[in-house]
Amino acid sequence: MKNIRNYFEIARAVQNSKFSIFINALTDHNNVRANDKFVLNESMDILFSSNSEILSSDFFSNKLIDYLHGLPPFYKDTLIISDGNLSYRYYIETFAAKERIIIFGAGHVSAMLCRFAALFNFEILVIDDRDDLLKDVTGISPKIKTLLSPFTDFSKKISINEKDYLVVITRGHSYDKEVLMGVLNSNYKYLGMIGSRKRVSAVKEYMIQQGFLAEKLNKMFAPIGIPIGGSDIEDIALSIMAQIIAVKNNVVNKL
Repeated sequence: MKNIRNYFEIARAVQNSKFSIFINALTDHNNVRANDKFVLNESMDILFSSNSEILSSDFFSNKLIDYLHGLPPFYKDTLIISDGNLSYRYYIETFAAKERIIIFGAGHVSAMLCRFAALFNFEILVIDDRDDLLKDVTGISPKIKTLLSPFTDFSKKISINEKDYLVVITRGHSYDKEVLMGVLNSNYKYLGMIGSRKRVSAVKEYMIQQGFLAEKLNKMFAPIGIPIGGSDIEDIALSIMAQIIAVKNNVVNKL
């Protein structure tokens, strides 16, 4: 059971990190034991350790740390480090977070946006508290993952990173404020919220009253999407997708 829990924590650390290094010790070395597992970020901070005695990379040899610096994404190899007459072996693998579109709300616009997003090289996550609608969007593409969660509770289950594109389109705007409270102070690539200019202005005013910075709110793309004319679901979803691609390609970059 402990091993299963370890692998779950490893997967979570890798998924929530922009860049991570997985290390599996293959031999004993000082306080490091064979089969000890670690996940480090690019700053050499330990995000996961199966050995409670080792919570800092200071325990690792300088040779190992020097080797880890500058490793490319999606690298894997077995490393042998010599220390006098002894040699120590490690399996090393690196991971880089993929760009991800997170859609808050699983309604009609969300479903159409998923169809467009699936044409590009994004991971797609749809969050809603309605299981039936989430089941509908998973049938659009195998790329689409879902999270069944109240909009007041999702931040306990996922972490936002700098490669995330956040789209707020909750049903009837009922939970837009709750979503913004959960993401606004995170580091993300893009944040857009659907709604009229009048409604967007009211939401911003409310968020400022709750202590959020106007500067952060003004960087949000709201009303969401690039103006292309038309108000059909297809038009709205296409305008959102076009804006995301423009930000991705640095054609539009307000952040």
